[in-house]
Amino acid sequence: MRRPRRRSLALTGALVGLVAGTLLGQLLADYVPMLGRAVSIGVDPPFFLELRAFSLTFGFSVHVNPVGAAAMLLGFLVGRRI
Repeated sequence: MRRPRRRSLALTGALVGLVAGTLLGQLLADYVPMLGRAVSIGVDPPFFLELRAFSLTFGFSVHVNPVGAAAMLLGFLVGRRI
């Protein structure tokens, strides 16, 4: 019973760390230009599926900078310890 809770806390910590770190990196990019460099991971352009009755669009993209990656790792480790 304890193991699934730890996994969810670790993944939540990693997600919160990624979002907060990426935002912080973008704010600090004016002062330290290296922090503004981001890697985009995802599907570009989105995948379109057009059927007669409806159409679906699938797309996903993540932009990660160095501060976001470090904060994601820190959030994951903190989430595992709780």
